[in-house]
Amino acid sequence: GRFKDYSGSEVLIFMAIKKFKRIEDYESLFSCYNHLGQLQIDIYEYDKALFYYEKAIENLKKVKNNRHLQDAVLNNIGNTYLKKGDYTKALQNYNQLLKDENLKFDNIDNYARTLDNKAFCKLLMKDTLGVGASLNEALRIRDSMGNKSGVIISNIHLARYYTYAQDSVKAIAIAKEANRLANAIKNNRDYLETLSILATIDIQNSATYLKRHIEYSDSLQIIERKIQNKFTRIAFETDEYIQETERLSEQKKLISYTSMAIGLVFVLLLFIWHQKVKNRVL
Repeated sequence: GRFKDYSGSEVLIFMAIKKFKRIEDYESLFSCYNHLGQLQIDIYEYDKALFYYEKAIENLKKVKNNRHLQDAVLNNIGNTYLKKGDYTKALQNYNQLLKDENLKFDNIDNYARTLDNKAFCKLLMKDTLGVGASLNEALRIRDSMGNKSGVIISNIHLARYYTYAQDSVKAIAIAKEANRLANAIKNNRDYLETLSILATIDIQNSATYLKRHIEYSDSLQIIERKIQNKFTRIAFETDEYIQETERLSEQKKLISYTSMAIGLVFVLLLFIWHQKVKNRVL
């Protein structure tokens, strides 16, 4: 899934679902459906993603102490509505999570993520009341926890906030920091997004950022294709290995049966010869 082999990923997940259903492993079933939801988002199938997230929640109801997992999937549902452009429903999901007063103490990472997502959702709705404060609070929490991926997302949202507020100096500085950190931790998705943002807001260097974006995107596609080909080759070689193993197994059975038959014939001939000797003596 991470290397964009979506069909291969789906096939494997459905195979896993069959096995987990047989042994009634509901937590693993939750993980499977949650992953299927994420795959659908990557290919812009938002309604399908929501369907799989609902299936994930159905299985999660049969798991004890599922609070953190439930919060995570609700956040995913909110993000799906956000990407779909249904900001009202996205906001409802984020508010439902933040309504829990203990969230900040029980799961501060999820609190920061939800707070950041809610603030960004409000920004997209052109409601900036309290947005800057919420984005900065989420950034402080993520930074204090050493959550580098979270810090990048917070900075991306802040860059968009300052762009909307027409403070291009701050927006460029924050976007550059997000770009630097994304490159340092090899976060390809966010590195490309920060290049797009910088190409839009840093007009003087726009051509440089666009060129970098194209070059990096092309290099990623080459790497992804190589890995997809590797997956295909491994699957093919595995099938060949299984077929060869089955052939050798059949061959081994045939040799065993033939040996047994020869042995029986030999025993029978020996018995006949022995009987003839006895008759001759008599």
